[in-house]
Amino acid sequence: MSTKLSGLPDVPDVKVYVSSTFTDLEEYRSAVITALRKMEGIKTLCMEDYVSED
Repeated sequence: MSTKLSGLPDVPDVKVYVSSTFTDLEEYRSAVITALRKMEGIKTLCMEDYVSED
């Protein structure tokens, strides 16, 4: 699948992994993740998407 972005040629869907320290940047991480998830053609992953397992 591809996506047309603001007058640019079609580009393949993009995966973005948000990686940073959590506690001190929590507010910024949340804003970035929210913005990315609103964009078409962007698959956003972050550590919050994974569960802890023994």
